[in-house]
Amino acid sequence: MKLRAAAALLATFLAANALGRQTENAIVIDAKDSATPTAPVASLSKYLIGFHSSIDGQTIEYHSSDPDADSALLVRGQRMAHTVSWQTDPLPEPSGDSYQFIWLAGIECAGFAEEKESHQFNLLINGQLWFTFKNAKDARAKAWQIAGKDGAELSFAATIADHVGDLFGYMTLRLPANDFPPRHCTRQLVELARPLNVTFHRAFDMSADLFQSLEDVCATGADRLLTSGGEQKCLQGAETIARLAKSARGRIAIMAGGGIGHHDAAAIIERTGVREIHVGLSTPVPSPMRHHNPRLSMGKVQGREYERVQVLEENVRNLESAILLAKI
Repeated sequence: MKLRAAAALLATFLAANALGRQTENAIVIDAKDSATPTAPVASLSKYLIGFHSSIDGQTIEYHSSDPDADSALLVRGQRMAHTVSWQTDPLPEPSGDSYQFIWLAGIECAGFAEEKESHQFNLLINGQLWFTFKNAKDARAKAWQIAGKDGAELSFAATIADHVGDLFGYMTLRLPANDFPPRHCTRQLVELARPLNVTFHRAFDMSADLFQSLEDVCATGADRLLTSGGEQKCLQGAETIARLAKSARGRIAIMAGGGIGHHDAAAIIERTGVREIHVGLSTPVPSPMRHHNPRLSMGKVQGREYERVQVLEENVRNLESAILLAKI
């Protein structure tokens, strides 16, 4: 089982990247001194890979005990590199009540330039805060664990220390399976649809947490997400759609859809910043049926059997004119 690495330096939390990306002014870390011995990590067979690929953040070059890990995502206790994000391996069907992840990690301990201050770090998963921890400056830094909600747990165990006292070892993460349903079924449908593009249905708007659901949809590999921002009409959900588009960070196209017409299309485009909209433009017209039976109806709306819908050229032209007026 190949591990990806993570490290935390200069009051930092870091996720290492075995893809070996190069950056200017790279920081090179030589790991050479043994830390206080710690218990070996339990059998790797029960763990999922906690670092599969990077999403965003500063990358540094460094050396560790794993020859395949030669670069890392770096987060500092400073504004210059205050966040990183990455993806884990896809979740399989749970075999128990929790998922367990493992990755290589490093944490600044002895202090860069003899810095004595600890820094606080927040670990968010799918956009939600799960853990808060600090880079300790005493013996506790070499091995620790903290509990989270619903039985979640984050732990760190150092196995080596470099020449300035930074600690390198393993991070493990336990998460409750019920809070993270697997997405592989939808991912399989996306793969089966290739080479066609896939748009995720507006059923997304029925979810309890739109922003966590956005992360779930991104993980399926879908190309586009249709949404009204959780409201009946896009104009009502324009602010939320704008936030979703920003949170997507180009990973998936956000398409606004729901009650859009030529009268509000420009306003929706301007307020949300989306580049794609979905419209119906359907207009009811009388059907050519000659005989009407007024004694019954095939549905709840009387007389609908004798109507059909059409998209009228006039409405399409009006929508096109409105879109061209949008200030984007």
